[in-house]
Amino acid sequence: MKTKEIYLLVAASVLVVAGWATWRFTAIEKVVEPPTNASLPAPQAAPPTLKTTPATTHRTTDRPIVSETAQKAEIPKARLSEALKQEMASATAMQDALKAGPRAVLELGRARNKPEDMAFLKSLGLSDDIRDKVYEMLGAKRDLFWDHEEKIKEAARKREAYTGYVSALRQKEADIEAAVGTENYGKIKYYEANVVERHETARFKDYLQSRSLPLTEPQEAAVVDAMVQARAGGGKATFSLGSPSISMEDKLAYIDTVKQNLGTVLNANDMAHLEQHLKKTAESLQKLQALIESNNKKAEERKMKASNPPAPPRYPRSWEF
Repeated sequence: MKTKEIYLLVAASVLVVAGWATWRFTAIEKVVEPPTNASLPAPQAAPPTLKTTPATTHRTTDRPIVSETAQKAEIPKARLSEALKQEMASATAMQDALKAGPRAVLELGRARNKPEDMAFLKSLGLSDDIRDKVYEMLGAKRDLFWDHEEKIKEAARKREAYTGYVSALRQKEADIEAAVGTENYGKIKYYEANVVERHETARFKDYLQSRSLPLTEPQEAAVVDAMVQARAGGGKATFSLGSPSISMEDKLAYIDTVKQNLGTVLNANDMAHLEQHLKKTAESLQKLQALIESNNKKAEERKMKASNPPAPPRYPRSWEF
């Protein structure tokens, strides 16, 4: 397989598996209603900083060989190269996490989301000490399932009831609520419940920014709420356009419901962009999933052929000397 094909396949697996893992392993018991006057901090993506040193000749140290115009033309190439390196590093980290298992995938996602999570906790007016403590408590709460996984499976095999996980979860929730207060905890629960919607809205915001179109924070929060309501209307605890188990028909119905829920929050042009972006996401991930499955099948076939080589040819005895 060519290097370019390998890169595309790895990038494809990152997109599909990241969306699937978020959908599959995010444990949400019920849809949480948005708290009153809740504001969601918008993630900020800073462009990579480039440090350039003009090349000089042996005759002088202050006259660059490359003209200023040529240097400016090189900047987009350098940025693209840096972006590709970051994508490859991200893809490699995801592949390593996939080999380690679903818990490692979620740990990788948690590390990537930490700046956004910390910014959200800070927006609640928590002191730095309380914010750090609550962040660790939330992480411990998310780890509970994995801590109890074997006991849960064992109880399921024996068809017995196991309440240890639920009891521990309720205690963790009570501890967090006591640390931040009932109102803030309601906002935290909603923030945790809409992780998929927030990430999809952030991607839509980047999509608009690439076209020099703005998306205000109130509009961003409204898009998140519209997606949450669309998911709740479909009776699903979580919904991801990247989930391989959701049909294209259901995804298109979800997109229509998101548009209806938004009403006049977005103008006609931005609404058309949102529909186009969501449909493109659903279609591309569907194709990428098919590509990954096809390549996995081919790899399995090659493995089978390698383990069962054809028998050597049998020549007529008359050929023997």
